[in-house]
Amino acid sequence: MAVNTSAVSDPLYTTVVIDTDANTTLETFNDANTTVYQIEIVNPNSSSVWVRINWAASGTATSTQNDNIFYCPGTSSCYYVIGTGYAIEAGLRVWCSTEKGLGGGAITLNSPTSKVTVRMALKDT
Repeated sequence: MAVNTSAVSDPLYTTVVIDTDANTTLETFNDANTTVYQIEIVNPNSSSVWVRINWAASGTATSTQNDNIFYCPGTSSCYYVIGTGYAIEAGLRVWCSTEKGLGGGAITLNSPTSKVTVRMALKDT
């Protein structure tokens, strides 16, 4: 697992969580109430990726359990800034795939070939 957490100063956010090899493995970014202020996706792959967030204490990356999906085209860095923050009340699980559809049924979510980096700026509430 390549997830690192580091503390930062208030007032906007208190924690930056970094997954340096985001793929279809479900990663726990936070297991309590939190507010998301920024998401950065660094995609070195030639194909697009979709980063999914599940607001839950548990789940599976191959299910249809995702509450938000963030897109990043191939060989790009993408930034999502949420000025007033986005409150999440049940924990934060994150995964990444090369398919835009929901997993489950006839759709299989595949991991990117090269490592995708996902960074999120959070404030615990």
